[in-house]
Amino acid sequence: MADKTVRYTPEFRRQMVALARSGRTAASLSKEFGPSAMTIGTWIKQAARDAGKGDGGLSSAEREVLNRRRFRSQAEARMAIFEWIEGWYNPHRRHSGLGYRSPVNYERSHHQARARMTALLLPSAADSLTGKMSREV
Repeated sequence: MADKTVRYTPEFRRQMVALARSGRTAASLSKEFGPSAMTIGTWIKQAARDAGKGDGGLSSAEREVLNRRRFRSQAEARMAIFEWIEGWYNPHRRHSGLGYRSPVNYERSHHQARARMTALLLPSAADSLTGKMSREV
């Protein structure tokens, strides 16, 4: 099957970005030159990143961590972001694989459900769930 993706030259992209920066809208450029408005918008954003503008790929939360304090080195800044992501963000953000619940809430509901189930079962069955051996003589 043939690749139907249209490849635009870097020079064409630069010209579209220059026209957009001069005041033309992505929609008008799209009608006149062919690439979709979304594609032109992507080129504009990429050009801004390439020029050192924009967020540098950081989320607003990561930027907040970085702006909160000064770091002695880039490695220290990376470690602070890693600790924040692993220590707070990932445990609290919602995951689609957990029914759009955070891992903290998922674990909490799992343990509560297990406790309810254990309370409903007979003592010998409850012991098998908790791993305890029942002593029958």
